[in-house]
Parts: sequence; structure tokens; C-alpha cells
Amino acid sequence: MLRKMFLMVVACVFLIAAPVWAADPVLSNGDWDPDETDLFEFTGYDEPYYASAILWDVCDEDNDLLPDGVVYILVAGTDQSFVTAPYIPWSDLHNPPDSDLSDVDDCENPVTAGLSILFAPQSDPSFTPPGEYCADIEATDSEGNLSNKLENLCLVHNPSADDDDVTDDDVTDDDVADDDVADDDVADDDDDDFDDDDDDWIDPDDSDDDDDNDDGCG
Repeated sequence: MLRKMFLMVVACVFLIAAPVWAADPVLSNGDWDPDETDLFEFTGYDEPYYASAILWDVCDEDNDLLPDGVVYILVAGTDQSFVTAPYIPWSDLHNPPDSDLSDVDDCENPVTAGLSILFAPQSDPSFTPPGEYCADIEATDSEGNLSNKLENLCLVHNPSADDDDVTDDDVTDDDVADDDVADDDVADDDDDDFDDDDDDWIDPDDSDDDDDNDDGCG
């Protein structure tokens, strides 16, 4: 009888002490909108820019993307950042009610997040060389748990110097796309950090840069 009681006590202690595994963020449905760069107007810029929005869905059963989780947008198949900033904080993409990243624990109804990426001004459409550009996306939550990776999300940058039309079907004056895109983010050849306006430039030399992403995520 005593032996049975001892086994029961040990079993209870084991169950109480068993670790609770943290949930990783889950990314899905990554895509570019549009899938070919087009001209858009952005607040703070004096001319239209060739741009597109990169979008994805996210859920996290622990609901802790905020405040310290981050997103990595990488050149496909590498550890180097697609934009010059090494990562984008989830807090920069938090845009309730359309993209409420404080409420992402329902994986049956993930939240759409994203950002606009500027490739070239209308006056210099080949600032970023024409061609196909592909990105991977992965992310962490506030505890550092790493998500799955969305791979080979590709678009085409094929600007026309004669195109003077500006479309407004995806991007508003707040640099937010209608499909729940949050603040725009782009990379800059000469700026490795976000500036005060949270605007950077895509790096046309990314594909030739051998430097790894600062956080070694890949």
C-alpha cells in the first residue's frame, strides 16, 4: 500500500513539474500585392515610386508577438536582409483594427500583416535593376520562439520610364495597403537602420552582398 502511495506521489510531482512548451508563431499565405511593381504615391515623397506590398498571415497561440517579437524579410535562400534593416519589429506592423497583432491566438482566423517596399522613384525607375526579386519571411515572438519560414515569395520589377500613371488601389496616404498592410518599409544603400520616418530603400545590390543577417536567422 505504501509503495502504491509513493508511486502516486512521484507521478503527481512529475506531472506538476512537466514543462509547458511555448507555441511558435505560425506564418502562412505569403504573397506580393501587386506581383509586379507599380507606381504609387507615398506621404513624404515628392514623386511616385515603383513599389509593392509584401503580405502574410500570422497566428501565435501564446499571443505574445508584442512587444518584442520581430520579422525577418530575407533575400530568398540566404541569411541576408531583403531590406537594409536586419529585422522589423512586430510593433511597427501593429495597425488595429485592420492588423491587430495583440490578438493573434486564433489560428483558425490568422491576422494579416505586411508592409510596402519601395523599389525606385518614377524619375529613376532603374535605381533598382529590373528583374525578379524573391524573399523569405520568418519571425519570432517576444520569447524568441522562431516561426516556420515562408519561402520564395517573388515579384517582378519591370518599370517603364514612359509610365506616368499613379495607381492608388493598394496604398493610402498613410503608406498602408488596403489589404491590411502596416507601415511601409524599404531598404537604403546608405542607411542600415530605420530613419525617423520609418522609410528605407530596397538594396539593388542585395543579391551580391555576402554579409549575413545580423541576427543569424535563416
